[in-house]
Amino acid sequence: MKRPKVSKYSIFWNYPIAPSVSLPTFEIQYKLSTDTNYGATIKATSVYTILRGLVNCKSYTLRVRAICSSTTTSDWVEYNFKAGARCFGIDGCGNAVALNAGTVLVSPNPGSTTDPEVAFELRHASNISVKLFNSMGSAVIINNLGTLNADNYFQKLNNASDLSSGLYIISVQADGEAPITIRWIKL
Repeated sequence: MKRPKVSKYSIFWNYPIAPSVSLPTFEIQYKLSTDTNYGATIKATSVYTILRGLVNCKSYTLRVRAICSSTTTSDWVEYNFKAGARCFGIDGCGNAVALNAGTVLVSPNPGSTTDPEVAFELRHASNISVKLFNSMGSAVIINNLGTLNADNYFQKLNNASDLSSGLYIISVQADGEAPITIRWIKL
């Protein structure tokens, strides 16, 4: 019997705050969707973290909350996702998903004077949004593309070349599925 492939999975969430306010600490928990209990709590001080040891093509449930003070927290926000870059019905991993995460790309990366272009493959018709987040988790560019048919697409992020240098996260999301994210570096 083959050993299942274990992967790491990058996650990113949006947490809107005022520019002069620092980010809180976040608590992250995840589990196989079939399990009843969440595993250990991971703490993060940014809106980005990496989950390690996930089994490709398995469905997971993730939840995130902010620690607002020593006595209060926000409500948990839950997301469902399938680990791995290519997990859709044709390879025996379960039901088809809208986006094939292995084909979401950004070019040029890194970039400086040219607006980046995001390329993605859509497996079936879905309502699509493409967003660019800064390192504080604020959406600085939002492109709601509406419902698109299954095909390959290229979406330019206009005015991204005018942003200050740094690390940004580009998110492509189909109809309520977990967003697929990719890093973009602005020189």
